[in-house]
Amino acid sequence: MITKPRGTVDLYGKKARMYTTMKELVCLLMNNYHFEEIITPVFENEQLFTNGIGQETDIVGKEMFSFLDRKSRSMVLRPEFTAPVVRSVIENKLYTNPLPLKLFYFDKCFRYERPQKGRQREFWQFGVEIIGVKSQLAEVEAIQIIVNFLTILTIEEYKIRVNYLLTGSEREKYITELKKYLKNTKLCEDCTTRIEKNPLRVLDCKIDVDILKKAPKMVDYSSIKDKENFDKIIKVLKISNIQTTKDDNLVRGLDYYTGLIFEVDLKFKDGTYLTIAGGGRYDGLIEKLSGPALESVGFGLGLERLFLYIEDRNIELLHENPVEVYFVGLTDQSRIFTSLIANALRMGGVSCEINHDERSLKSSFKYCEQIDAKNIVVIGDDEVKSNTFKVKNQKTKKEKTIVGFEELVKYFIDNKKGN
Repeated sequence: MITKPRGTVDLYGKKARMYTTMKELVCLLMNNYHFEEIITPVFENEQLFTNGIGQETDIVGKEMFSFLDRKSRSMVLRPEFTAPVVRSVIENKLYTNPLPLKLFYFDKCFRYERPQKGRQREFWQFGVEIIGVKSQLAEVEAIQIIVNFLTILTIEEYKIRVNYLLTGSEREKYITELKKYLKNTKLCEDCTTRIEKNPLRVLDCKIDVDILKKAPKMVDYSSIKDKENFDKIIKVLKISNIQTTKDDNLVRGLDYYTGLIFEVDLKFKDGTYLTIAGGGRYDGLIEKLSGPALESVGFGLGLERLFLYIEDRNIELLHENPVEVYFVGLTDQSRIFTSLIANALRMGGVSCEINHDERSLKSSFKYCEQIDAKNIVVIGDDEVKSNTFKVKNQKTKKEKTIVGFEELVKYFIDNKKGN
C-alpha cells in the first residue's frame, strides 16, 4: 500500500471544512483592512531563499526541499512566504501601484524537519506583508490583525513577546560583544557552530537558556532613534489595549529583519505556551533582491498550531449547514425528476441530497438519518404525474402536501430564508 509522505496529513470531512472556514474568516478580516490576496508558486529558484533569508539560517542550511529540474536548475519548495512575495512584487513591478502594498496569503509551505506536535513538513500559513511604509503604525497594524483574528476565534489567553533588532554599526558592536561572551561559555553543539556563522541565532536556543540570561542585551547598544521607534510602537499598542512583553533574546529565525520583531504565544490548558505567529520589520530585503528601497513589515501564522489550540480549548469553529431535504426517487424516471428539483434548490442556496441509485425505502430513511436531513420527500412516477409532493419533517414527523414543481422549490427556498 502506498502511503502519504512523512510529515504530511490528509484533510477531509470536518478537518477540511475547518481549513475552509478559517480561510473564509481570514478573507473577511483582510477585506476590512483593505488587503489583497497574493498567490505565489509552490516552488521557486533556490537562490531566492539563499539570498533572501540568509545562507546560515536553519531553513536554508537544513530544512529546504530542494531538487534539480530537467535543465539542472536548483529549485526548492517554498519554506516561507516573505521572500516569494517580495520576488513577485519586484518581478511584476507591483511597487508602481499606490503604496502601501497590502498583501495577504493563505497557503502551504514545506520544510524538511522532524515532524512533531503542531509542526509538519507540509504546513499551512496565513500571513500579511505591508510594503512601502516607514511609519511604526505598520508594525502596530500587523499586531492588531493577529489580535483581532484571535478575538474573532474567541481566543483570549495569549502573550505577545517583542524585541528590537539592531542595524548598522550598533548591530556590529553588539555582535562583537555577544561573540566575546559566548566564546567563554559552554554551549550546545549547534550553538557552538553558530557563534561564528550566525551568533544572533544562539539567543534563540532552547537548550542554553540559563547561559543566555546573562548575555549582553541589544537594548544596551541601541541608538536613540531605535529606542524612540520601539517606545512609540509600544505606546500605540498600549493605547490599543494590546499588552506586550519585552524578550531580549527574541531574534526570529530569518536574517532579513531590521527593527521591531514579535512572536505570539497561545496558552494551552496545561499551562504551556506554543508560538503560533511571528514577524516584524524588514526594510532592506526588497533592495537586497534587486528591487527599490522599500520599508516593509509582515508576519506569518501557523494554522496547524492554531488548530491544536482550538482542539485543546474545545472552541467551536464550524457552523453546521445541515441537509435541508433528502429526495428519494423510486424509479429511473422519478430519480431524473429529483435531480432537476435538487439542482433548482442548490442554485437557490438550499442544501439537499438525492438517491442516485435504486435503494429500498428502509435504506433511504436510514440514510436520511445518517446525513441528518431535516426533511424527506419520496417521489415515484405517480407523484411526478400528479405534480403533488409530500414533505415529511424528520424532527416533528409532520407532513405537508405541496402541489407544483415551482411551489415545492419555493417552499424550501423560503424556509431557508426564514420566511
